[in-house]
Amino acid sequence: MPAALFGSGVALRFYGACPRNCYDTCGQWVTLAEDGSLKVEGDAEHPVTRGFLCGKGYANVDLHDHRERLLHPLRRVGPKGPGKGSWERISWDEALDEIARRMTAIAAQGTPERVLEFHYSGHMGFLNRYFPLRLWRAFGATETLGTICAAAGGPALSLHYGNSFGLYPTDYAEADLIVVWGSNLAWSSPHVFALIKEAARKGTPVFVVDPLASQTTKIGTHLQVRPTTDVVLALAVARELFEQGLTADEFLKSQTLGVEEFRVHCAPWTLERAAEVTGVPAAQIRALAEAFGRAKRPAVHIGFGVQRNVNGGEIVRAVGLLPALRGAPRGFYFSNGNLTYRWDIPWLGGAHLRKGTATLNMVQLGRALQENRFDMVFVWNANPLATLPNLPLVREGMLREGLFTVVHDLFLTDTCDYADIVLPATSIFESPDLVPGYYHEVVHLNEQVLPPRGEARSNHRITLDLASRLGLTHPELRAGEEATLRQLVDTCPDLPCNWEALKERKRVALHRPDPTVFPTPSGKVEFASSVAASRGFTPLPKPEWVERRDEFQLITPTHASVINSTYFHLAPFAPRLEVNPEDAAALRLTEGEEAELWNERGRLRLPVTLTARVVRGSVVTFAVPWVKHQAGGASVNDLTSDDVQAYGGNATFVTTFVKVRKAPTPEG
Repeated sequence: MPAALFGSGVALRFYGACPRNCYDTCGQWVTLAEDGSLKVEGDAEHPVTRGFLCGKGYANVDLHDHRERLLHPLRRVGPKGPGKGSWERISWDEALDEIARRMTAIAAQGTPERVLEFHYSGHMGFLNRYFPLRLWRAFGATETLGTICAAAGGPALSLHYGNSFGLYPTDYAEADLIVVWGSNLAWSSPHVFALIKEAARKGTPVFVVDPLASQTTKIGTHLQVRPTTDVVLALAVARELFEQGLTADEFLKSQTLGVEEFRVHCAPWTLERAAEVTGVPAAQIRALAEAFGRAKRPAVHIGFGVQRNVNGGEIVRAVGLLPALRGAPRGFYFSNGNLTYRWDIPWLGGAHLRKGTATLNMVQLGRALQENRFDMVFVWNANPLATLPNLPLVREGMLREGLFTVVHDLFLTDTCDYADIVLPATSIFESPDLVPGYYHEVVHLNEQVLPPRGEARSNHRITLDLASRLGLTHPELRAGEEATLRQLVDTCPDLPCNWEALKERKRVALHRPDPTVFPTPSGKVEFASSVAASRGFTPLPKPEWVERRDEFQLITPTHASVINSTYFHLAPFAPRLEVNPEDAAALRLTEGEEAELWNERGRLRLPVTLTARVVRGSVVTFAVPWVKHQAGGASVNDLTSDDVQAYGGNATFVTTFVKVRKAPTPEG
């Protein structure tokens, strides 16, 4: 146990991985120096991350050491809300007893579902992400569905392929065409970006489809598509492949169904008509189609951002079918997450313990609070008062009289401003875990480096503590950390070794699934899906898009310095509104002055930056700042839509429309 050696005067070295919600999932070595200080460095032998970490990876040490880190349980004194009330230190026994008393009283009314557990992806390790669900399921709480990011793409691709796994980062070295569709990989996946740059330097053609110019668009041909029109662009590329005889006909005859229906479906989308809808010049659409026509191993990265439209699932479907036309049916990446492999996630999360059936689409927390669905909210691995859309509605609901809220976190986040009790959480160096990736196939041991600072407790520890107080006696709610990880590893047939060997090796690569197996009803790639109708969808991706006159589409990419809202207080950025110069001229906006943007949900004032990197008809501001650090107590999520789409109930952040004007003066 590291704690026994801490302070011994000997420098110690541990293996781990950055467990944030990030494509790259970097392997790292952590050195605990003789004086107790920490140093992280990249794992030079990691097959994908190859020894370097991004700034956020190094900043995990700053999070651990930060002077404002929570070290003791706190109870609110006075009213809730930003800048209101105060905190008093309490013991863990006081905190846990109060929480258990509240939960017991709610359950005694026969309504345990009026307790909401709210979590997301603050820590992506298996223990920290899934183990606590055992408690909430055994109790009967309402369970939060993780729909805010990437819930649409999997169901969309599964209509055609039976599942959604695809390319791996190391596959880019063998690709003869790379298309990045809707992602600024330079910021969101710097290690994959490095691999693609290497391929480009060797002559692999690169195309980037994105409404925004970025560092990523500089490495290839940029197709600046209008938001939500991507389906039309993909169908036009497919039509050109059909028209020019550039499809892999032998593969299509033997391994697919519905290709003729797809050909007819694409026929109306000529280059000229598609250019009119998408804003991408016909010559560029033709160039992309010709590049596909020459490629035998195309590689298409489908970004998470494109699916956060009302038609996001349709976009993923249309784009995901393009490689199959060239005989490369798995020639896309969307997500190779935990469901790609045979991990026993239901067992880990206690699915067999579940007493209730109530769920919440996390995107619509504000609506559920307005409906008075809950008497208690327990927040872990999340900061919803910064990251959720339609924040005015969420804030109003969180201030409801009688709602008891608990937050487990490392810092007093925006969500803590609405909490009754705050519990101190462990850093990534203070609890053991197993950390998988969802782009590459490497799974990492995350060794505990230090005992928790102060009185911080891990998600695992709190699960056991509350289960005991609630009288939940299931053996699964007494399981230790190593015993749980051992069973998870030893029952996964996709691992090349058992738990004991993994502890020695530190990281291993999972066996990749067979890319030639398609678990569709036909066992083939289905261009016209045979199951779509039964799931409420059309057999072929619908060419639909969204336009509004006199309003701007608000695009909210994540800033390079944060992952969701994590790290913001370490390197706060000042939000600005990026506007195309032609749109700015029509609005009479000039560089640096304040603009006001508003819709039916909220209102925000931001200084203006004029830039042609933004496609006309759209405006851009980065996410996700902490609201408490923003002038006026508002952020971009005061404006974003909390509507959801049919595919997976996914968020539709990008389909947010705002009016924009020169900000009025106080007198105006």
